Amino acid sequence: MGYARRNRLEFDARELEFLEIPDDDGLVLGGLERWQGLEASPVVAGWDFLAMEPEELLGAAAGMLQLSFVGVIVMHLTTIPLPDTALATRVGAIQRYVRMCDGDHGKLLVAGAQIVGDEVPDGLKVSCLPARVRDPDGWKEKNVFEFTFSPDVTSMSE
Repeated sequence: MGYARRNRLEFDARELEFLEIPDDDGLVLGGLERWQGLEASPVVAGWDFLAMEPEELLGAAAGMLQLSFVGVIVMHLTTIPLPDTALATRVGAIQRYVRMCDGDHGKLLVAGAQIVGDEVPDGLKVSCLPARVRDPDGWKEKNVFEFTFSPDVTSMSE
């Protein structure tokens, strides 16, 4: 389980869940939240992978975030190491929980790498969610990138 320290999440690499992702580009969809216990704690109930071309990721993600059963979307490219995608799924799930506790809808689009390049499309904001991961060689500073669409954006075409 990750924990917050000075506005940064920290994880042990052995605790990160490595999803079985095909060697393909696509979206890792986390959704179908369930409520457990009397405190009504939302968690991501499951993850699915939807393969697609890299240039389709943002547009598809913008539309899928509108679906009621999708809570977190992680964009994955074959060029992103699987440990970075695993970190993005964990950070996305934790951030979803925190935001829902704050009264927000909690929907997130994240990736284990900055995938949009230098020119960010209009209507898209990219921010960094810092994290640290401890592996046998010590602590590593990592970033998970969050992609936020303007309220009026429901699709993203390039």
